[in-house]
Amino acid sequence: MDRMGRAGGLAGHAKAIAPFMAGLTRLAEWVRRRQMRAALIAVPRAALQDIGLMPEDVEAALASPLTVDASGELAEVAVARATNW
Repeated sequence: MDRMGRAGGLAGHAKAIAPFMAGLTRLAEWVRRRQMRAALIAVPRAALQDIGLMPEDVEAALASPLTVDASGELAEVAVARATNW
């Protein structure tokens, strides 16, 4: 208990800001995806193919839910495509 006779301390505050922090995390992922899209849209198709990706792969990964790591999805696609050689 604290000096005012209240129990819980910071635990109550953590619960109160958890939704706010989750929103900030989603916003950060949205910003990251916008930056990724802007960077990858300028990459020629041949260069994407060199790293095992196609423009459709990029669009599909960036369209996935914000709870999914788009760069991780792209890496998985590139690795899977590389094993087909």
